[in-house]
Parts: sequence; C-alpha cells; structure tokens
Amino acid sequence: MPRPSVYSFAVQVASRLPDSWTAVAHRLDPSQPGPFHEVWDDQMLEWATSEHCRSKAAILTSRSDDCLLVMAHPQRDTDFIVGALAPARLVKNPVGDANAPRAILVGAEPVRAATEIARRYLPRYQQAVWQVRIQALAAAADGIRQASDRWDAVSDSLCDEDGWPIDEENYADGNVARDAAAWEHVETFLAHGPAVLAGVRAAATGADYADGPISSDLRRLHGIDTDLTRAAEIRREWQEAIALVTSSTHGSRDIYEVQTRELRNAEGWHHADELAGSGKALVRAAEPLTGRLGIPPGAPERRIQAALQRSAMGLRSASAADPAAPGTSIPGAARRSR
Repeated sequence: MPRPSVYSFAVQVASRLPDSWTAVAHRLDPSQPGPFHEVWDDQMLEWATSEHCRSKAAILTSRSDDCLLVMAHPQRDTDFIVGALAPARLVKNPVGDANAPRAILVGAEPVRAATEIARRYLPRYQQAVWQVRIQALAAAADGIRQASDRWDAVSDSLCDEDGWPIDEENYADGNVARDAAAWEHVETFLAHGPAVLAGVRAAATGADYADGPISSDLRRLHGIDTDLTRAAEIRREWQEAIALVTSSTHGSRDIYEVQTRELRNAEGWHHADELAGSGKALVRAAEPLTGRLGIPPGAPERRIQAALQRSAMGLRSASAADPAAPGTSIPGAARRSR
C-alpha cells in the first residue's frame, strides 16, 4: 500500500489522539523562521530535518498547546517520523538537547500510529515538557530573589538611619531597576506556573498532602493562585493602557509606554516577591511527581485539564474576592519599603 501524504496521515492521526489535536501542513525551510528551527530532538528527527531540510511535514497541535512534527521517513517508504517541537519560551537550544523526548517511527496505518504515539511518545513528551517547565520556574524564582538581593545590598546606603531615602532620585531608579528585572521572571510564572500548578494538584494524592515529603510545600501553594491572578490582571491592565495610546504622537507615546511599564513593574513587585517563595515550593512539589505524568496513557491529560479548569475557577474566585488589590506606586520621596 502506498504511503499517504504526510498531511493526510497527520489529519487522520490527529483525529484519533486524546485532547483534541489538529494538523496543519508545513514545508520545512531552514532559511525561514518556524518549526525547522524548533525541532526538539537529539537523534532521528534532528537527522531527518537537517539532512532532508526541504521536506514536506505537518504540525500537530493539541488543545493544551503541545506541538509535534510529523514527516515522512526519508529512507523508508512506509514509515513516518513523529517528534516534538520545542515548547514556547522554554528550550533555547532545542536541537541536540539530550533531555528532549526522542522521536519515534510509526507505520502508515493511522489507527495504529495514533495508538503508538499516545502510549509510547506522549507520556515521554509530557514528562520532558514538565521538566523544562519546572526548571524555568526555578530559574525565575532565583531571578526574582537575585534582583531583590542586588537592590538590598545598596539600598541602605541611600537611606538615613530611619529608613528615609537621602538620594530620592537614585533610590527611585534602584527600585525601578529591581522591579523591571523581577517582572521579566513574573512573565515566566504567568506562562508556565498555571500548568505546573494544575499538574501538581492533579498528580498529588491525599497522602502527599497529609504527611509526605512534599506536604509542607503543597500547603504553601494555597496563596499562589492570588499572586498569579493579580499579576495577570496587572499585565492585562497594562496592555489595555498601551492600546489606548495608538493614536498619540510618536514622542508622547514612547514616554507614556515607559511610564506605564514602570508602573506595571512596580505594581507587580509584591506579587513577584511572593512568587519567589511560593514558586520554589511549587518546583519542590513538582519534581518528585514527574514519574506520575503520562501513566496510564490519556489519564494524566484528562486529570490535568480538569485541574486546570478547577484552578481557573479558583483564580476567578480569588480575583472576585479581592478585586481591588492595591498597586504599589513608584517610590519617590516615600518611606523606604522593601
């Protein structure tokens, strides 16, 4: 039986995978930005895309934003290669990553191929994504704490013995720099924190909460929803404010964007500071749960999706309960506060 086109094959496979996958045709082209540069593999898929870089391919995308690449095997007329594309904002050098989920070879029969992908590949892929997510969150928590420590190391020299700024301009500039550095890491928490939090809540058992080795970390996650919610609201309010100045003259728009960005960062500092602590607890809780992801096939995806929905409801409830969480204005001649 002749091998079907890669797109036709991908469409049929997508319809049989869990979690509502869709397929899009794509032609690999190393001269253009796109999936060719996002292959997440260190063996077969890396070889196929580098040696046969102008091949036709298809991208499979799930409702959870998982991304797979499907291409015909260059040397085997009846087989396809299925591998991963790097998760957004996570893997900086995806090709050759030894921790990447290795691509698999499947036959041209869509039903069997979908079964093999669901059983053999997706659990491995989910665990690999989980690992790089928690590594990103760990780095973000460290980054926030480092920004705080750098500022604390010099802020005392800018204040009198009662804690009031002596050099108000330099003191304000230092706060602005700290807040800006911290906000970059808040963006990482907004991108990956909800998924990891939902995964932890889906995988953790009652015994884990009661007296297991991660019980204290699990209990510490109670308030992280509020900080993620408020940080997301601050970002949305900033985006809406920026959108309102599109008709302004270029010079005044640039000034306004700088001011609103500084205000966003200042309002986000409290939540960044909280996330530095609760984020570490989230990472410590997530690491030992890695082995529970993807077993049995399909179940973790449903549990995580359900947990994501519960978390979203919790975030909305937290937001409704505290809709007027006060922002922190950019310090000027204000009493020093860390």
